[in-house]
Amino acid sequence: MLWNKLDQYVNRYGLLDETDRIIMGLSGGADSVCLARYLIRECGRRDISLEAVHINHMLRGSEADRDEHFVQDFCEKWKIPLHIFRRDIRRISQKDKISLEEAGRRERYACFRQVMGLGGVRSRLAVAHHADDQAETILFRMIRGTGPKGLAGMYPLKGDLIRPLLGLRKQEIRDILSALGQNYVEDSSNLDTVYARNYIRHQLVGKMEQINPQAVDHLCSLAAMQADLLRMAEAAVSSGFERTVHKVQNGILIDEKEICRLDPYCRQEVLRRALFMAAGQEKDITSVHIDQLKALLDRPAGRQMDFPYAIRAIRISGGILLCSAKDPGINPGSPGTSLLTFPGQNMKAGSCLLTDQDMYREIILPEYREGLSFSLYPAPGFELCFRYIGLPPEDFVKKDCAACFDYDKINCKICLRTRREGDYFVMDRQGRHKSLHRYYIDEKIPRQERDLRWLLACDSHVIWIPGRRISHSVRIGEDTVHALQAEIRAF
Repeated sequence: MLWNKLDQYVNRYGLLDETDRIIMGLSGGADSVCLARYLIRECGRRDISLEAVHINHMLRGSEADRDEHFVQDFCEKWKIPLHIFRRDIRRISQKDKISLEEAGRRERYACFRQVMGLGGVRSRLAVAHHADDQAETILFRMIRGTGPKGLAGMYPLKGDLIRPLLGLRKQEIRDILSALGQNYVEDSSNLDTVYARNYIRHQLVGKMEQINPQAVDHLCSLAAMQADLLRMAEAAVSSGFERTVHKVQNGILIDEKEICRLDPYCRQEVLRRALFMAAGQEKDITSVHIDQLKALLDRPAGRQMDFPYAIRAIRISGGILLCSAKDPGINPGSPGTSLLTFPGQNMKAGSCLLTDQDMYREIILPEYREGLSFSLYPAPGFELCFRYIGLPPEDFVKKDCAACFDYDKINCKICLRTRREGDYFVMDRQGRHKSLHRYYIDEKIPRQERDLRWLLACDSHVIWIPGRRISHSVRIGEDTVHALQAEIRAF
């Protein structure tokens, strides 16, 4: 009877299924000791090995040493292997310029993961969060700014992390320990309301329960329902993320066209995940940041914003680049300019290489209108920009990866592709042809690069070998009326 509610919760979510080893966090407080007593019972019944991890944060002097000794005695009594770590959390907090809470949380999980990595069997990490922690987490996120995912709170099972006590209230945990005659230690810092979570726990939650004694239960029910809704939406969000967000040379690219095709909820979540990817973690990324990133899509190219964890978002032609604000090589420059140096621009002949040797993208040129520009995104991190320009093209800057053509001499559909059998270009004004194969040999293009080079072609007629040359038949001449500029940019 004592463990019935906990058994039901653990079995409902399969928290102890398909595992051979449990690593549990054991601070010595009521929550972790209750978890330990339950796991001692269940792991023995299920033939699962059990180990404990204790981290001394070195913040509370003799009290922290007392906790460590208590955990040692507890594990010795119950014959549980124990891993003890000592971490100077105050020093780490000051060094990394983060709060004591964040430093402690980060170091705890680093220690947990270190022990997890010692076993070659199916392992899970058990922590002692309970229902009151769940309510506090939801309120904390709401106050700081969150979205649907934040309202789902903590999950009972997330990857290899389990929270068996998430269905129990704090008082229920104390009642179980009392019935067992099990002692534990109290952490005096849990009473210090200078910490945000303690203030929520001792002030806000208490006042909410004066209005409705079931306030915590209702918040936990809200989290469970929200988690169910998120599971239903996951497929759409994941599909949108895959189409929209790409890793590129110096960061993460958010494709403008794709993000604008998504419905509002998916757009919000895709932007959130992009920031999570750039940050390497989810903490401190709030709905305010997502709204700022969304607003950047309406700003002109060259604008930028800074986000937590030294992330810089730069509005570029075709989307947003998320990169490191500490990277001196990133400079947005003037609106519309390339953000990064293309691989061929600083080389004598240029490279302009793709990674897909079978790439083929057909390009339909719109009706000519001077000043009109349009783009194609052939691969993550690359943009092929076209612009109809006036004559003479005085503002055209010669680059390895840019070219000007006589628009009226392009008499069929063009495509961006890699080489095909029979490719050729026009060498001179007499109209003599040269095969692309022979050109590559004569120019000593490495064999391994030939199938990866970008080409702009009309059927078998190669009109541009970026970084190399333009077919003479489409060059600008005295009779040119309309000009087309093409430029390959990397960002």
